[in-house]
Amino acid sequence: MFLDYKGLIESDIINGYREGGYTGKQSTNFVYIPSTKLKADAINQLVLEFQSTFSAEPLGCNRYVDKDDRTYIYTAVEPYFMNQVFPLFDQPDLKAQLVLITLTPENWNVNSTELPLTSTINLDSASIPEDYNDGLYQIKDFIRSAEVSCEQPKTLTIFKRTPKLPSYLFNFAAGEYCCLPSSHTYRELRMNLYCTHAKLPFLEKQASLVWELLNYGIEFFEKFFKVPYPFSKCDVVFVNEFSMLAM
Repeated sequence: MFLDYKGLIESDIINGYREGGYTGKQSTNFVYIPSTKLKADAINQLVLEFQSTFSAEPLGCNRYVDKDDRTYIYTAVEPYFMNQVFPLFDQPDLKAQLVLITLTPENWNVNSTELPLTSTINLDSASIPEDYNDGLYQIKDFIRSAEVSCEQPKTLTIFKRTPKLPSYLFNFAAGEYCCLPSSHTYRELRMNLYCTHAKLPFLEKQASLVWELLNYGIEFFEKFFKVPYPFSKCDVVFVNEFSMLAM
């Protein structure tokens, strides 16, 4: 089995069994899982521990630090760049449900394709939840693997499971973004606007126009394609160095 990925695989757990380290093979663009490790005609569970780097180009996972030393992270993955973020079958006809769990500094805003499953949870080394999971993911193990430091307060955010979608429709942004909560909504969709601190004065002046265009755009495309908008929100994140190749 081949997965698309351009990062570093550190270890794997296949159907609950860990041999120590990574037992497959990895090239520049692919991860190979031996068929001998998989069950035929059955559901297989694969857990990969990996490290991805921030992209040197404005595609993949990007990190921007402004002149005031504020950090902003965002993804731009259309049509074939999610493989720079995590291992997957990175082709549009292979759709999957995704769950995002993040552990970030407590002053960061985190956003993704779906709404958070819960309110954010402030963590320190003495208050890791014992049994906090969404049915598949042991959050305690996730936190332990992330090496939470008691010196830096962290916030845990768990997002709702997405509908089945191609990889390029899944995105996330995290950092010291400013947020303008939605005041104009279409069918009660959340439409928050996020931007860097430097862009906030400009966005505050243009926010009403942005919300008006969002409402018009969703309504137009629903009627044109005769398909209802599939997500529970339509937030917009204004970022630096966004690549038009991702449109």
